[in-house]
Amino acid sequence: LVATNLRMFSLVRRSGCRVVHHNDPSAFWHTALGAKLAGARVVFNIRDTKPSDDRYGLKWQLAGRLCDRILVLSLAMRQSILARLAAVQATPEKVQAIYSIVDPARFYPLEAGARSQRRQQLGMTADTLALGYVATFNPKKAQLAFIEQAAPALQQAIPNLRIYFIGDCDGAQNPYAQQCLEAAQRLGLKNLEFVGYTPAVADWYPALDLVALASRQEGLARCMIESLACGTPVVSFDVCSAAEILTDHDCGRVVAQGDYGGLVGAIAALARDRDLRRQLGENGIQMARQLFQPEAIAAQYAAVYRELAQPSLSRSVVDGCGSPSGLSRFLP
Repeated sequence: LVATNLRMFSLVRRSGCRVVHHNDPSAFWHTALGAKLAGARVVFNIRDTKPSDDRYGLKWQLAGRLCDRILVLSLAMRQSILARLAAVQATPEKVQAIYSIVDPARFYPLEAGARSQRRQQLGMTADTLALGYVATFNPKKAQLAFIEQAAPALQQAIPNLRIYFIGDCDGAQNPYAQQCLEAAQRLGLKNLEFVGYTPAVADWYPALDLVALASRQEGLARCMIESLACGTPVVSFDVCSAAEILTDHDCGRVVAQGDYGGLVGAIAALARDRDLRRQLGENGIQMARQLFQPEAIAAQYAAVYRELAQPSLSRSVVDGCGSPSGLSRFLP
């Protein structure tokens, strides 16, 4: 911590940088103090929320005072941070919401013919109701609880359902993943497929009929917004940002956190209603184009940097790893 903060102090002084952007807590703690002492303005991007029973302790209170701007990924995240981080309650203007980018060149809906072909390539039959669970295997993403508490009921309620777990699932290297694999075998679940890691996750979203999000906590879940951009509705626990996106824009369903019966019921209801799934999917496509458009999001970041860089608009932005940020090109 001392060494990296000293290096950032030196970098800021040498480069004349006016703004340092920290994209995660590790980058913040390793460089923010050095940047601040060298005279730069400090931006902290918070990309997740703590569970409701986990408080924002002394380190977070210090971070809230040290930074000049906190950027979060949704209005719901902003509300949560303002309510739970006492250090910023007196200065709510310090916390700003900017949505994530979803690349429309990678995440987009398919026409009917192309979608049928994609499903065949992925091993889905014409009558398969394909439900995706997109996440690397770890306790936060809660695959084990979903397998134990939701998958058996879904198998009984929807005979043609197949659940695709898309994400790193190496049982030999990941004890939690091994627990999930063993649970599926122990329960005799025949409707699960562990896809594992794939660099082509964008190929899966438009081929799926639904995506499930049953994490313990989130900020703005990428699987949710990427799925919606591809026209695939999402059924989610009430994690942060889910209601803001899915309910407010009518592109999915939200049930209470931990209510696996409600989650199963919502999935089953949508499984039976193809027209409703299509309508929710269309709503999601429009919402994604409105909220997650790359140029608009980049412009919002550029506006933050310009404001904080005053009065020296010509100076650069450096990210929390000590390298020139790609967004610096948006500064004059």
